[in-house]
Amino acid sequence: AWMSLSATSTPMLFYQLLPLLVVTPYACSLASEFKDGYVAQVYTRASRGTYLAAKYIAVCISAGLVAVAPQLLNLLFLACVHPAYLPDVNTAMYYGAVFWDSVGSWLYYNVPLLYVALYCAIDFALCGLWACFVLSLSLLVQNRVLLLTLPYLGLLALAFVNERIFFALGGIKGVELNLFENLHGYLSAYTQDGWIILAECLVLAVLSIGIIVLFRKRDVL
Repeated sequence: AWMSLSATSTPMLFYQLLPLLVVTPYACSLASEFKDGYVAQVYTRASRGTYLAAKYIAVCISAGLVAVAPQLLNLLFLACVHPAYLPDVNTAMYYGAVFWDSVGSWLYYNVPLLYVALYCAIDFALCGLWACFVLSLSLLVQNRVLLLTLPYLGLLALAFVNERIFFALGGIKGVELNLFENLHGYLSAYTQDGWIILAECLVLAVLSIGIIVLFRKRDVL
């Protein structure tokens, strides 16, 4: 019954909007501080590297908590109203939740709480690094609306391509490249791959840190 494994409309909408929700609280703060001149004041008191590193860490943690906290609260609520039992592999025939090739399938059927911890860690990492990527774009674009919408539209475009590329290749069984679908445990049309998720984390980390390193000396006056 956990939301990460539910295919109902409300949880699916949550994961569809999650990349947008996690950047709303703090990822645009650097752009705002550039715009109002606060960064210029900070740079007279601390090095640019120290300030940007602190900002990076704060954004990563805040975005990760935005992603994980609702899921943990949902699990806690469900634990109060649903009986606890070890999942059975036969339920996959009826509910289509976790199959043998799913990420963390062994944990799901043997130690379910570790499966929950695994997906919370995946969401924390993906959403935290995604918010840091948007933060790094503040060094290039300082318009808050563009910072919030353009990266999200880019994810939608990637999802569109992901849904059609394997059909164009003859309908072969593909892997899930879509960030939206890798945030939850419920399988979609394609197979989730742990290496793909790890690669997404590495790409986001390299891009976000790379942009900050390249453009951190940008004039703030």
